[in-house]
Amino acid sequence: MGRMAYMTGWAMHQYWWRYLYTLDKDWFRATGYPVVRDCALFYTDFLQKRADGLYHIFPSNQGEDGFTGNPKDYTDRAQVMQQMRYCLRAAILASEALGIDADLRSQWRDRLEHAAGDDGKPPLALSGLAKDRNEALPPEFGTVTPTCDYRATSGKTLPELGWYFGQFPLSTLGQLRRGEFDAERDLPGSRHLIEAWRRPNGLIWGMAVDGYGRAGAWTESLGVTAPLQEMMLQSWDGALRIFPTWPKKLDARFENFRAEGAFLVSAAWAQGQVAELAIRSERGAPCRIYSPWPRGIRVTDSAGREIAIGADAYGRPEFATQPGMLYRVQSRHASAGNQKTVSLK
Repeated sequence: MGRMAYMTGWAMHQYWWRYLYTLDKDWFRATGYPVVRDCALFYTDFLQKRADGLYHIFPSNQGEDGFTGNPKDYTDRAQVMQQMRYCLRAAILASEALGIDADLRSQWRDRLEHAAGDDGKPPLALSGLAKDRNEALPPEFGTVTPTCDYRATSGKTLPELGWYFGQFPLSTLGQLRRGEFDAERDLPGSRHLIEAWRRPNGLIWGMAVDGYGRAGAWTESLGVTAPLQEMMLQSWDGALRIFPTWPKKLDARFENFRAEGAFLVSAAWAQGQVAELAIRSERGAPCRIYSPWPRGIRVTDSAGREIAIGADAYGRPEFATQPGMLYRVQSRHASAGNQKTVSLK
């Protein structure tokens, strides 16, 4: 039962993420939003306002912890509070997108704005893009810490990851999204770790063979692909990052990677920089992007028409899109003779 207070929020992530990546309102209204709403309603009732004017969660613990008998040890535990905040934020944004549940939205916002901090600490005082990025980062990617410094690995030296391979994809995603992962420094060690845990049939054990037998954990093992994908494309904070961290001398290409905002992105990396970039908009949402080039971007549609580029509230380049339209993005000072074509299958 100790897991329920935080797992309730975690359970709704897949429904919320599917909407963010597809913007399919029909599916979301019928299938996804009811789950998000119910999880948010759990926290609406579970949070209790105390004399300090803040909402607290009790009893709560995290991970596989038990109960010690001291109320301070299971009040406002970090894992619970972080999942609660992410869940209520998702419910607020979801209800706004669908134009429903305004009365519940006000309750969710009240609790979110007046919730206690983690483990009795004061709430974080953030603003602007830093606040938005902190709230948009799923808790599991920001709180899991590896048991070893795999970044120091080189050559044939293999570090001890501990008993649980799931720490690797989760912690690596967190490092990628916080900008702490350096491909030149960290990719070799990551590759050695994967090779060390991989079995002859290509699968990866979820837990160490020594001490745990041949235990598998499919979700964590299959999740090993996510860090590689996010080295090439990220969209979790509302704007596209193209090859945010990639080895300079390793040419690469990907096609039709899905991004938040219902975009299909194709790009190529050559000679240490983004060489080609095309974005297909499925739903016609505004496209925000961190420019891969220091001089900014130039955008044209499939007919060669130049698209006006504005900026969002944080100064990130933004342009309007039409459903189904393919857009080519280049460096603002790229000459016509250097234009390249990215084909989408």
